Amino acid sequence: MTHHFCPTCEQPYGCPRAEEDCGSPHIYDCYGCYVRRHRKQLSALLASITMRFGDDQSCAGYGAFCFAH
Repeated sequence: MTHHFCPTCEQPYGCPRAEEDCGSPHIYDCYGCYVRRHRKQLSALLASITMRFGDDQSCAGYGAFCFAH
């Protein structure tokens, strides 16, 4: 099995295609780095949604979640 090197953590990992002679020109993160990056992106998205639609108008009738309380 061909081993690839993760560009983020520089650790070797097995070919995700499970091919003996993988000649893929693409460079992918290992599964651990992929999951960490994906979680950071989701956390940032959640933070931006919370900031945009949050209760920052102190429920004066203008906040998106005002009536949910």
